[in-house]
Amino acid sequence: MTEPSLIELQDALVSHVGSEGSVTPAVVDRIAEETGWDGRIWDVLRTLVTDPETMRYVAGGDRPEEVAGFVGCWAESSLSLDEIELVLRCGGYDPDPFVALSGAGLLRQALCDDNGQVRRVGGERAGAWISDQLNMATADDVVDRVRTLIAQPPAVR
Repeated sequence: MTEPSLIELQDALVSHVGSEGSVTPAVVDRIAEETGWDGRIWDVLRTLVTDPETMRYVAGGDRPEEVAGFVGCWAESSLSLDEIELVLRCGGYDPDPFVALSGAGLLRQALCDDNGQVRRVGGERAGAWISDQLNMATADDVVDRVRTLIAQPPAVR
């Protein structure tokens, strides 16, 4: 078994999509049967396509080039697959601020409340808020802003 390059992955996705041109779990399953690929890129892809709605949201669509671009972005991050799954479940779509939070030991606390439920910030899932508000911030700014957020009582958020 071997790990595909992002170009090989995109080419395989392109060659297996149906007439609608969309990547689906069935497409990924067919590629898996044919190639036996494994490794980080493949694992991140499998994490992404378990839920087509999340895939479209995070990748910006369901076309092969959109999906391959998303996979590359997240595969290059230092986040574990479990951390990626958590970020996706909580609405995150840009790995950069979450890498900073993971490094500071704040990822789960930033995304989940004390009861383990998805944290809400201004009515939206915390991951979406972090991606929207902190995707261009420095790692230190991300950590500082999230520490401030976590310290606030829920009614203030």
